[in-house]
Amino acid sequence: MKHLKSTVVPGNVACSLVLAVLLFSGCRKDASLNGGGSGPSRLFLSVDSACIQAPNVFTPNGDGINDNFRVAQRNITDGRVMVLDPAGDTLFQTTDPSASWDGSNATSTGPFTLKVKATTTSGVILQGQNFVHKLSYGNGNCLQFGGIPVGGDQFDARICGVSYATNDVFCE
Repeated sequence: MKHLKSTVVPGNVACSLVLAVLLFSGCRKDASLNGGGSGPSRLFLSVDSACIQAPNVFTPNGDGINDNFRVAQRNITDGRVMVLDPAGDTLFQTTDPSASWDGSNATSTGPFTLKVKATTTSGVILQGQNFVHKLSYGNGNCLQFGGIPVGGDQFDARICGVSYATNDVFCE
């Protein structure tokens, strides 16, 4: 069984992994996700037709939009998703690809560590980690975030499965 290890892809680079040589190839900067800026923002792992991606922000404010954190997966036979608090304690863990985390057991806004490990339909192991932040409007009308916010609604559903709508407004 071949193993691929990855962390967050810097600057939102969408890549295809070449198994034979384990090199990134065909990479492109995805300016539509980060406005042309640099720095890590989302988890994106792929090989062949298998894919895993996760946002770095969610807003569990009860409005029914972007309230749950979920990891999108395609062509995965076995996978595990874990979210750890800043002290390293497990807040959420699942092997169910449709499960999501509502953040209600978190005592802070993060950053939380996301760890993903999965086996593709072709037997390749994909694993990686990134950070996820639980955001709140508080008394304001926009969300404060020091990085480049990427919500699940910004994923192209043709690449890695389901995306979902959000109307979150980030402060400039």
